[in-house]
Amino acid sequence: MTQAPELAPVDPGDTFSHHKENRRILELDGLRGLAILLVIICHYITGASHPPLGFVADHLITILHLGWSGVDLFFVLSGFLIGGILLDSRNSPNYFRIFYLRRVHRILPVYYSWILLYVALVSICAYSSLRPVIMTPPGIALAAQDLGIVPKYVLFTQNIFYSPRPFEWQWFVVTWSLAVEEQFYLVAPPLIRWVSQRILVVILCLTVVAAPVLRYVSFVYLPNLDHFSQFSMPCRADALSLGVLAAIAWRSNSIRSY
Repeated sequence: MTQAPELAPVDPGDTFSHHKENRRILELDGLRGLAILLVIICHYITGASHPPLGFVADHLITILHLGWSGVDLFFVLSGFLIGGILLDSRNSPNYFRIFYLRRVHRILPVYYSWILLYVALVSICAYSSLRPVIMTPPGIALAAQDLGIVPKYVLFTQNIFYSPRPFEWQWFVVTWSLAVEEQFYLVAPPLIRWVSQRILVVILCLTVVAAPVLRYVSFVYLPNLDHFSQFSMPCRADALSLGVLAAIAWRSNSIRSY
């Protein structure tokens, strides 16, 4: 469930400050569409099980594995757009309240409905006499233990405590990127609110440098936690930071004049 970043930064009813540049940037719609296409290709073409297709087709599918980069493009877009919202409203008296209310209303109803549907399905399969008529993927039997994973999804920690059971993996696997986004929402607002822009730029640049190092260390030296290199927010924070840096640059008249 890769969350699509938002392209309309502010609603008319918000008390956030408005600037003439806070309009919908149509070019970003195209980038978002490209990111969606890359993710779909990665999941449904390169990630699908299929027999050998021949030299040319197999090598083409190998190249299309680059579709995973669509998630990084989403993170950059999210950093740019969410960072832009926060930069434009950093002096608002309702800064935190409105930002988090908007995130809650946009994300939680659909996301928690998906979790409740999972709970209902597992409960029926584990406890109900209707179990024989519930369709689950071949070879997967649901049990009461499958309910034990729910708290980590409620708290958006699935990218940290990552050891999915078979049906959990099929149902929730793509929500790791949403967990990264939610953790970004905890860090970015206080930084942008309370840190000067000069120091903020330094922090963001250091993050861009540090994240690849963290990925390498996690992958090479922490084999039991190698999922951190792919799914943890610190290891993916370079893309988000680049987006926020782009938002800062976009609001600089001297840079935009180029």
